[in-house]
Order: sequence, then structure tokens, then C-alpha cells
Amino acid sequence: MKGKNGEKFYIVRADILPAAVKKTIKAKELIAEKKYKTVIETVAALNLSRSAFYKYKDAVFSKNDFPEDNDRQI
Repeated sequence: MKGKNGEKFYIVRADILPAAVKKTIKAKELIAEKKYKTVIETVAALNLSRSAFYKYKDAVFSKNDFPEDNDRQI
């Protein structure tokens, strides 16, 4: 599947993802829910390094990151 800018996307099972990727997705969810005030607090709570968070944050998404009325179906 290709994105708007020609990026390639893959759908993979969550159980095969590295822990840092799973924790980054969880961190993004917690930040969106305002459970923590800062990224530093969030990654500390998940035992995730800030560098790993910033490495993956713009490249991983959960299904909740896409609008319901999206014309593409997953």
C-alpha cells in the first residue's frame, strides 16, 4: 500500500514488532489521552528511551490514528 507521498506501508501483526515500536505506539496513545504532561514522563513510565521514541514516532501508527471516514480501507 502506498501513502500520499509515495511511502510504502505494510500491515503487520503486533506480536512480531520489536518492543520499542510497541512502546512508541503506546506512548503516542498516552500522549494523545493526556495521561502524562511531557514526552519525558511518558517514555519513563514505559521504560522506553527518548531516542527510540523519536526514531519511531513519525513512522508507526495504530488504527486509531486514521479517521473513520477515510476513503481507504485497511
